[in-house]
Amino acid sequence: MVHEVVVVGGGIGGLTVAALLAARGVDVCLLERQPQIGGCVANFEKFGYNFEPGMGLYSCWDPGDVHQRIFSELPVEPPDTIPLDPVYVSRLSDDSEIVLVRDSELFEKKLIASFPECGAAAISFYGQVTTVGEALSQALRRVPDLPTAGQSRQIYAFLPKIARASQFAVLKGRGLRDELDGTSPRFQEFVELQLRVFTDIALAECAYLPACALLHSARKNLFAIRGGGAALAERLAESIRTSGGKVRLDSPVLRLSYDSTGQATGVDLLSGENISWSRAIVSNMTVWDTYGKLIGLQRTPADLKKRLATLRSSGAYLIHCGMDQEAAKGLPAEHFLVANKQAATETLIDTSRFGFACSSDRDARAPAGKRAVTICFSSDVEQWFTYQADAEEQNLKDQAALETGWQVLHSRMPELGNNIEVIDTATPSTYYENTRRKLGMVWGLGLSLSFLGEPSLSHRTTLPNVFMVGDSVFPGAGLAAVSQSALVVANEIVRR
Repeated sequence: MVHEVVVVGGGIGGLTVAALLAARGVDVCLLERQPQIGGCVANFEKFGYNFEPGMGLYSCWDPGDVHQRIFSELPVEPPDTIPLDPVYVSRLSDDSEIVLVRDSELFEKKLIASFPECGAAAISFYGQVTTVGEALSQALRRVPDLPTAGQSRQIYAFLPKIARASQFAVLKGRGLRDELDGTSPRFQEFVELQLRVFTDIALAECAYLPACALLHSARKNLFAIRGGGAALAERLAESIRTSGGKVRLDSPVLRLSYDSTGQATGVDLLSGENISWSRAIVSNMTVWDTYGKLIGLQRTPADLKKRLATLRSSGAYLIHCGMDQEAAKGLPAEHFLVANKQAATETLIDTSRFGFACSSDRDARAPAGKRAVTICFSSDVEQWFTYQADAEEQNLKDQAALETGWQVLHSRMPELGNNIEVIDTATPSTYYENTRRKLGMVWGLGLSLSFLGEPSLSHRTTLPNVFMVGDSVFPGAGLAAVSQSALVVANEIVRR
C-alpha cells in the first residue's frame, strides 16, 4: 500500500500534521500502536472520573494564535475552551501566594504587594517579557519555522520593525538568569517555580527567548479544554477522516524500510505489513526514538548519537484524585504551583515543587458532587527502569512515591483536609507502557540554551523527506509548541 505521507504516532503532533495535510488534499495515513489516539494527552478513566494526564492548562487559543490558524483550515470545529481567570496560584516556599490574573494593571499591583523588596525590578522584568513574548508570537505567526528560516524570512517575520530581527539573533544566546538582575531570591523562586512545573527546567539552564514566550502565555492566555487534551485529539482524528485521510489504530511500526541505495521508502509494521510513501514520512516519536528505533542507530551519524546520549528529559509521577465539589469552590483558583522548602533529597519523585490541577466546575469530569484532580510531580526516570525490575518492584516504588507525594501535598496544601482522596497513580513506567517514549520521558525539551543552538533538533532529520514533530524538537515542550511544530512540517511538505 502506498500513501503520499505516512505519519507514525497518534499524539497531538502527529494528529495535527496529518489533519492539516489531509485538509490540503494530501493522501495521508496515520499509524498508532495503541487502540486509542492521544498519546501523552489521552485521558484516564476510573470510577466515573475522567482525568487529564497533566496540569490541564493550554495556551494559544486566542484569535490569530496557532490553534485558531490550524482549525481555520480544518473541516471540523475546535473543541470548547474555557478561559481561566484567575489563571493559577503560585505558592512559594515561605507560604506567600501570588495569584496570576490576565489584567495587566491588577497583575502589576499584585507583583508590588507580593515582592515589595524588588517591586520595580519585577514589573520591569515582566514588561520585557510581555514585549519580547508578543514580538515573538507575531513573528511565529508570519514564519512558523523561525529558527530554521533563512535571513530574509527572519527579517520578514519582524517587519516593519527590522531591528527586532537582529535583537532576536542576539537574544537567542542569552540566558534567563541574565535578565533577572535587581530581583530578589523570592521573585526568582516565583519565576523558576513556573518553569519547573511547566517544563521541568532550572532557572540557570533556561534560555531567555522561550522563557518569555512561556511566561507571557502563562499569564495572558491560558485555557482549559472541555474534555481535556483528549477532546482535541478526537477533533483532529475526525478531521483527518473527514478530509479523506486514514487513521489506523493497533498498528505498531517497527522501523523504516530502505531500498538497495539506502533511501527510505516506507515503514515496516509489527504485523509484517509494509506501507510505502511517495512524498514524506513524519515521526511523532521522540527524537531519541525517531533515531534509535525508526531510522536506526546504524544510520544515525556518530556526532548525533553522542548528542542524543547527553540529552535527558524528566518523567512524570501523577496522583489522580477525587475532590469534594464544595471544597473545590473554596479554593482561590483551580490550579496551583507549589514550592516546598523541606524537599526530600533521596526520593523517587522531586518533592521541591508540584502542580495541582482541579477540573473546572464547567467541566467537572467526575461523579456528582465531585471534581477530578491531578497532582503532578517530576521524577528522575532512571530510578524507575532498573535492571530486571519486575511488576512487584514497580508496585513497591509506586507505593513509596505515593506516600511521599501525599505527605507533601497535605503539608503544603493543608486546606484540602479530608476532602480529597486517591483514585489512582501514573508513573514513568505507566507512560512507557502507554506511549513507548524512551524511559517514559514526557517533559519534552525546548527551553535550554543548548536546545536552541542544536540544528539536529529541528523538524528536519538527517534523512531527506523524513520529519519530526512533537515536544522534543523545536519549539519544544507544551501542547501549543507541539501544534506549532506540526504546522511547520505540514507547510514544508506542501511547499516541497
